[in-house]
Amino acid sequence: MLIQNKKSLWQVVTFLILILFALSASAKEKSSADKKIAVVNGSVITNKVFDREMTRVQNRFIKTGKTPDDSQLLTIKKQILNSLINQELLYQESQKKGIKIEDTAVDEQISQLKKRFSCEADFQKELSRMNTSEIDLKSQFKRGMAVEQFIDDQIAQKITISRKEVKIYYDSHPDNFKQPEQVK
Repeated sequence: MLIQNKKSLWQVVTFLILILFALSASAKEKSSADKKIAVVNGSVITNKVFDREMTRVQNRFIKTGKTPDDSQLLTIKKQILNSLINQELLYQESQKKGIKIEDTAVDEQISQLKKRFSCEADFQKELSRMNTSEIDLKSQFKRGMAVEQFIDDQIAQKITISRKEVKIYYDSHPDNFKQPEQVK
């Protein structure tokens, strides 16, 4: 009886230790996701956002059947971080200019995206694979649309290219406009 009580006590102690390890691992994982990797004018870019972008890039590599080596991976990580910082700066500028995106416009974009999937479950599965949620996706769309409108308002509308400039570019870059023979 005494041996059985010691065995039960040992099982309980082992179980509690396992729970403590699981909780600490969970806390580390959460703190790793919330870890700041950059601060842009007071706005934090978290490891979670970086990992989500990294997952997108890795999925593109998988689709092409290529695997980046370590030096390419380091370059890709730097590019992703620079891209996230640039996106944040553009978003902040869009907010300074007072650009507001209506929720209905965002919902319309999400609806268009959902139409690409055969059912809601496939859409949710893809969100899960991309390590994101529909709420995060809406936020990304809203931010992206604000940046796009900012660029259109502040940059694109101010650019004018004359026919003469187009002709000069066309004449000086003939290889860009040639197509090899094709068979249909």
